[in-house]
Amino acid sequence: MNPRLLIKKRYIKLSPAKMKIVGLELKGLSIEKALVKLSMIQKAGAKIFEKMFYEAKNNFQEKNINSENLVVKAVRADMGPSLKRHIPRSRGRVSPFKKIASHVIIEFEIAKSKEIPKLKAKDKKPKLSNQAK
Repeated sequence: MNPRLLIKKRYIKLSPAKMKIVGLELKGLSIEKALVKLSMIQKAGAKIFEKMFYEAKNNFQEKNINSENLVVKAVRADMGPSLKRHIPRSRGRVSPFKKIASHVIIEFEIAKSKEIPKLKAKDKKPKLSNQAK
């Protein structure tokens, strides 16, 4: 049985929704291809994922696991603790808001063949025929 190849980062001060946007782009890619793709994405979560992939690459080298054969199996961005804050409004009122942290887990798997699987093209949404001009 293969050991679980995971990399975790907890208490990231970025919301899980923002992390998921970047994480969905990485599924099915090798570590090298993911690093190339992350260097082109201009989102705050991309820098965090880039650090995680470099960390994973170094960890797998220490454990004598060939990182060239690894493919991203799943990316999870779960909700962490939230800091409750408020912003002042008119007439002495305040509006509460939450600064949500996230926990990210990247799971890798060993590619069965030497060729890395390609991502499937996303289906386009059908256009509605009753749209007003």
